[in-house]
Amino acid sequence: MDPKLKTNLLNFQTYQRFALMLVFVLIYSVVELVIYAVALFQIVSLLVVGAVHDELRNFSRKMTAFAYDILTYLTFEHDKTPFPFQPWGYGTPCEEETQESEEAPKPKPKPQPKPKAAPVSSSEPAKKPRKPRVKKTPEDEMHA
Repeated sequence: MDPKLKTNLLNFQTYQRFALMLVFVLIYSVVELVIYAVALFQIVSLLVVGAVHDELRNFSRKMTAFAYDILTYLTFEHDKTPFPFQPWGYGTPCEEETQESEEAPKPKPKPQPKPKAAPVSSSEPAKKPRKPRVKKTPEDEMHA
């Protein structure tokens, strides 16, 4: 057997990660059901009261961040295990987008070209600008 393959097969960390992944798959399925229940409750709240529940909106934001953390771990996006092994919401998409936007240099705006004047054709007579009409009152007619 190839020594590299043997080393890979005997690597304890791989089996440990696999076991944690199975646990987080189960946790994710529960989180997913909770998110669906919150969404259903928010729809009912919107229909009955006319507004969504703010506390549930904050709770659902935290649950979706936790679900995101689990999914990024399961898809080998990173090696950090989700909560309770890391702080809650350590890798939420909002934080990553903010960090990327702060690090990326902002492009300079391109100068806009000045509009060119329309060419005047020699066959058309030049138009004189119109004077604005002034509405005359009966008092103006008496003084005129």
